[in-house]
Amino acid sequence: MSEISSNKKNNQSDFERLFINYIFSNKKLRQIYECLEVQQQSGQINLTIDEPLTGKSIACQIDSQSDFKLLFINYIFSNRQSRLLYEWLDVQRQSRHNNLIIGEPSIGKSIACQIYAYKNKIQHLIDTSPIVPIVYIDPPFCASAKDIFLAIIGFLDSASTDLHLAALREKARCLLKDCGVEMLIIDDTVHYSNKVFTDIISICEPINIAVILVGTQCLYSYIYGNMHLNPRFNNIYRFGHSGVDATEPLITFY
Repeated sequence: MSEISSNKKNNQSDFERLFINYIFSNKKLRQIYECLEVQQQSGQINLTIDEPLTGKSIACQIDSQSDFKLLFINYIFSNRQSRLLYEWLDVQRQSRHNNLIIGEPSIGKSIACQIYAYKNKIQHLIDTSPIVPIVYIDPPFCASAKDIFLAIIGFLDSASTDLHLAALREKARCLLKDCGVEMLIIDDTVHYSNKVFTDIISICEPINIAVILVGTQCLYSYIYGNMHLNPRFNNIYRFGHSGVDATEPLITFY
């Protein structure tokens, strides 16, 4: 599709912000990161990692900051809670079921979902639309259907000159279909209206895309108290705390 340009650079810059924010929110990781920046000037960096689940010590070498970020993805976030979530999301992708991820605020739901989308990378094909397995969006507070459709269009690196709701709905539907999207993850959905949820389902169900809503117990209560939405969301994942301190990974320089 000519409107869709390569969004690899945007995807990387989004992950850059995600990575930096997470690193600097944790004192231990910030110290490791600062040490890395100093040692990076001398070239290749040697690391020993104690994997959180198995306790095995793994020696590795990294040549760039980007490799170091990948190392964090593979090990720091490989705690049991995240792995269980990713296995559950894989099942939802295969079954194409609409479901909920529910958890208390500020325990890592959003970052876990963003990393799941990042790990399922976009495939850029020649002379055709890129294949985008997972779309993750975090629309504005109390978003309207128009906000949702614009977020989907923006994630798929496109734009729209026609801002009428019907045109946006159709463009979002076409992009989702052409890019082979298997799952749409929508974060912080507790304050959406019934019409917004209905509009989301209306474009995703006909093209067999799983819709995953992320929120707190308030979202669960709203969905399961709604006679129209309840039958559409037949499973729930309870997300627990997934902080780095819970896994106690150890990374040392030598």
